[in-house]
Amino acid sequence: MIYEIGGHEVSIVRATPGLAKSYYDLLMELYEDPNSYILVNYSKDPPQLESIVERSKNWNVHPHYMHFALYKDKVVGFAGSLLGPDYGPEVQPHIAEIYYGVSKGWRKTGLIYALLYTALSDINAKIVKATAYVENLPSINVLLKIGLRIIAVLEENDFHYMSGKMHDDYLFRGFRSDCLNRLPGLLEKHGISVIR
Repeated sequence: MIYEIGGHEVSIVRATPGLAKSYYDLLMELYEDPNSYILVNYSKDPPQLESIVERSKNWNVHPHYMHFALYKDKVVGFAGSLLGPDYGPEVQPHIAEIYYGVSKGWRKTGLIYALLYTALSDINAKIVKATAYVENLPSINVLLKIGLRIIAVLEENDFHYMSGKMHDDYLFRGFRSDCLNRLPGLLEKHGISVIR
């Protein structure tokens, strides 16, 4: 899909191996960002391009799904999902765990809602779950606005190397249908329109 966001055309596409280097560049930007709490920020070492290229072979191969936001052929955001996150897709084909990240220059533009709308429209799961660091207010707000609710606090869930501290996370859960019903209103609120 192509969206108009802040007067710019942004394409949201299924990830392909040909975009691995641009995705890697975004991950490196986020790795160095003290206000980013995606998985690379919890890693001791920065991601390696070779591992991203290898992982790219499984993008959009069941049960892993990944979408990229492209602006001028550069990956500026991503939204991924994993079906059957706890026990595999055979046992949990109805549950998807989502994760996402957006370049610093594209935050607060509503891009995340376009990414999530496209990504959630492209999977067939009944339930959506996610985790967010308890102090990551922007991500918490996104997840609450799309219709997920906090169902638990996961104490000392992961170690954040950048801060040198254990982080508690909120566990979110909700229905995909509720998210898809709320997201068009969030796109409209941010002045985002679908071009095609």
